[in-house]
Amino acid sequence: MDDSFDAKNRSQHLRNEKIRLLYGNVWQPVFAGVLGAILLAFLMKEMVSAVVLLGWLMAILLVYGLRLRIAVYFLRASSTDQEHPRWLRLFVLTVFLTGCVWGAGGLLMFDGERPEQAAALAIVLSGVAAG
Repeated sequence: MDDSFDAKNRSQHLRNEKIRLLYGNVWQPVFAGVLGAILLAFLMKEMVSAVVLLGWLMAILLVYGLRLRIAVYFLRASSTDQEHPRWLRLFVLTVFLTGCVWGAGGLLMFDGERPEQAAALAIVLSGVAAG
């Protein structure tokens, strides 16, 4: 019985450390994502309506801002509070939201009639997906 308790305890500790790493390193993908979003907006400025482009850019910046804000709250929380399962759920939710906004951007900006637009879109979206 002690062995199963120790294994469960070690597993929980490892999970908590992984979550700390996710939040501790969140600025890197956020920074890369913001740069990618700005690059995409710059590349698409002549091909996509300004309203669509600015709306999408604001949405992606808001989601990235939310990710950073949650990370700050996590990093300021006590180590006991950091072990609460909500932090992993919040992380997963914000990553999902980020993906949805990027996906919506791809749909909103795609025009099959303009191969240069499709190429720029594919390059930036592939880079974001790889990151």
